[in-house]
Amino acid sequence: MYLGRHSPWDALPTTDRAVQGVQLIFRGSADLSMFEVMEKSEAIAGCFADGVNVLWQIEIYDKNEILIFVAQPMP
Repeated sequence: MYLGRHSPWDALPTTDRAVQGVQLIFRGSADLSMFEVMEKSEAIAGCFADGVNVLWQIEIYDKNEILIFVAQPMP
């Protein structure tokens, strides 16, 4: 099951230990810092269980936001 969430740049998702994979799309201006993106990716991954698969990408966009797709096991 996939859940799509839009989050403000500084918000983090709630802890969810059942998640198996997370896709993060960082949207921001052309001068978006790779260090900041990597730092935020690590912080978001820390909200889930150890060993969760994290895939992230960067897109040029008019405002800073993070689009999160979460994969969870089906009940």
